[in-house]
Amino acid sequence: MNRLGVGPSLLIVAAAVPVLALPAPISFWLRADSEGLILSRALLRRRYRWHDITGLDMAFGEDPDSDAARLTMRLRLTTTPATGRGPVVGVLGLAPGHQLRGTEPRHLADLFTLLATHGVPLAEPDFADRVLAAHGLPPLAPGPDPVD
Repeated sequence: MNRLGVGPSLLIVAAAVPVLALPAPISFWLRADSEGLILSRALLRRRYRWHDITGLDMAFGEDPDSDAARLTMRLRLTTTPATGRGPVVGVLGLAPGHQLRGTEPRHLADLFTLLATHGVPLAEPDFADRVLAAHGLPPLAPGPDPVD
């Protein structure tokens, strides 16, 4: 029986990994327009209208694999009346004690500003203000009461 050798075997494995990873998208694009937010994942595109978005949940916790601190952000929607829970729009790694690392992406600050501009209450407006301050942006204007 012939052996492939190390080089061809590695090429086969390198080609198979992306194909196997395709069914489980781990990234997405979030865009906004005058009507609402558009969440795009792989081949799925979904629009959430501004009047259906009732808040942004911000749950502090730990990664189950590494116990590292993280923040999970999820939309609250009127279209899911039983739970009010919508899609996850971001998971952010944090420093111990759920503090900012100082490497938070600018688009996170832009997301907080965008949601506040459209009257979407944030569950943790103080955290959002700290992210904005880290990017030299002004704090959010006082708005509706935060989400429970």
